[in-house]
Amino acid sequence: MTETGRAVLDGEADWIKLNGIDRWLEGVHLHGAESRWRWDEENRRLLRA
Repeated sequence: MTETGRAVLDGEADWIKLNGIDRWLEGVHLHGAESRWRWDEENRRLLRA
C-alpha cells in the first residue's frame, strides 16, 4: 500500500481532494476536488464535509 493510500484509510488525507469526483448521489451532483458533500456509508446518507 502507498503512503497516500494509508493516509486516506487513516483519515489523514481526503480521497476526493486528491482525485476529484464526478458522481450523482441522491439527486446531488458531486464533482471536482472541492465537493462539500461526503457519503456516510454507516448511515447511508449524504453529509456536509
